[in-house]
Amino acid sequence: LCRSLVAKAEARDGGKFGTADARAAATRLARVLGEQGARDEAEPLLRGAFEACKRDDGAASASALEAARPLAALLLDLGHSHEALALRRETFEARREALGEDDRDTLACAVALAEVLTLAGRTDEAMPLLVDAQARAEAALGASAREAAAAANALAALHARTGDRAKAEPLVRKTFE
Repeated sequence: LCRSLVAKAEARDGGKFGTADARAAATRLARVLGEQGARDEAEPLLRGAFEACKRDDGAASASALEAARPLAALLLDLGHSHEALALRRETFEARREALGEDDRDTLACAVALAEVLTLAGRTDEAMPLLVDAQARAEAALGASAREAAAAANALAALHARTGDRAKAEPLVRKTFE
């Protein structure tokens, strides 16, 4: 079904990634392929959708941000942590430049970047990014904002990963208050 949707979108729109509908169909197909273990087939679809969003809507657009998420996850699954890291850094920098450091999407991108840094073993870079994201989210959006909770949870996971459970526990508790 997904393949036929992509084929119809290609025929109607003049290419796999010519419109938002075509990009959405390609992304759905990529997710199905990924779930079936055909990650090598999924990767060019996700990459093409991401590049088309950047080209058509701008690197800081919400569509580019949404397209970057499954691509970064797939790249991590494929063991391409450096490429996933570069992608997350690119989306974070674009959002920060376009929307400012206290924007919800910028803060979400900061947390996503820190999570990839953590997975890549670069906890020394992830820690200050998460501390800053949590502080900014709480100051700009309030302590109960989902962005503040996401930053606190990621920071708690990082503390736990580095063996500092004394710092992790209060952060986790804080998100449930």
